[in-house]
Amino acid sequence: RPFPDALLDISSPKLLPVTIAYARPETRVDSIDILEGEVLWVRKAMSHLSLPNLTATVADARTLPFDDESFDLVTSVSVFEHIAPEKGGEAPAARELGRVLAPGGIALLTVPFSQTYFAEYRAGTVYERASTDGQPIFYQRFYDMDLLKRNLVAASGLRLVSVDFIEERFFSRNPRKRLASYIGGTGRQRLTFGLLYPLLARV
Repeated sequence: RPFPDALLDISSPKLLPVTIAYARPETRVDSIDILEGEVLWVRKAMSHLSLPNLTATVADARTLPFDDESFDLVTSVSVFEHIAPEKGGEAPAARELGRVLAPGGIALLTVPFSQTYFAEYRAGTVYERASTDGQPIFYQRFYDMDLLKRNLVAASGLRLVSVDFIEERFFSRNPRKRLASYIGGTGRQRLTFGLLYPLLARV
């Protein structure tokens, strides 16, 4: 199928929308982010590379400033898992994604996945949220299939076409499993740590 006429990127790493706009000057690319500093970076890149087809806007994924059915393709890389609160926070963003996507359009999202749902918490400043009393605030959720289908697919009103998995890193709450995965990661790691694994697994 031909490359889309209009693309929206929701808060992905900024080289993605800049690269697409540079490679596809015929495509209108809109990049949004809740953080002003990220948007300013895109605007500098737009000016430096002379990209009249790229627009960068400060916006919240939960309230997109675009008309219905405005985009043929929506991309969002490693974003939805960070939208607070822990459960349900990303559902409004998924609804907005479905609203701005034109009929026949495609949404391409990446999120971390686990066989069972869990979330990580951190204290301090995490994106637009800040902890002023040192208490942990939500950082990211790891989706299981049920949460993915409920809070992303069903909430958006879109049809799930494909789910693919890319092994970026192994994360388990069990330290023995984390260590076993690391040791088995490469030939050099297996050679270096393999003989010591019975001892290291007890750490």
